Amino acid sequence: MNLTLACTTCCGKSVSGWEGYNVIGTLGPVLGLTVLLSVLGLAWIGKKRTAPLPHLMLLSLTVYFGLATIVHPWYVTGLVALGVFTRWIYPLAWSGVVVLSYAAYSHVPYREDLRWVFAEYLVVLLAMAYDVYHHKVTKANDPEFFRVTAQSG
Repeated sequence: MNLTLACTTCCGKSVSGWEGYNVIGTLGPVLGLTVLLSVLGLAWIGKKRTAPLPHLMLLSLTVYFGLATIVHPWYVTGLVALGVFTRWIYPLAWSGVVVLSYAAYSHVPYREDLRWVFAEYLVVLLAMAYDVYHHKVTKANDPEFFRVTAQSG
């Protein structure tokens, strides 16, 4: 389960208050359009700033997973693979806490405990905040900021 879905439901009741209202059916297309516009914006900004492809792909995939209604734990492997080519630590943090998603399977019948989802995404958001702060303070004016760290020789 993703944070978007966790925010739209609380204890099995729809936020809208209408019984039977399909929140995902309504939010899905809106979130998809938001992802599309975000990725196009990242591509445009990346072209202007000549950002390397791994950085843009990592940010695009992060936006996609951040707004997806369901993110299975193994989806994070793509972020980790792209994160190898950047200086960002949040993909590794996400891969470390993604195991909390499996806590939902400890209940029979299956029941998602939103406290675990909140804890997982809190760690990810804190790691992202650290990355943004750290890079803004130490690397923002460095021309090497967007250089891929794994150089092929």
